[in-house]
Amino acid sequence: QVHSWKNAVAAAPLAGKLLGRELGWGKEATNNAIDDYISTVRRWARTAAVPLDIEQPITATGTI
Repeated sequence: QVHSWKNAVAAAPLAGKLLGRELGWGKEATNNAIDDYISTVRRWARTAAVPLDIEQPITATGTI
């Protein structure tokens, strides 16, 4: 999140999968953590009135 919330959301699926593997999480736990993180960042952006300008929804499994 140092550079932008948009970049943080875009990087979340890959970064989350790498982190999940390092922490020994299963696929479901990893995907849940990624989805929770993305939801949190989107909520922060809405609260701060910061547009993320992301055309397609991003989830743990990638863009929808």
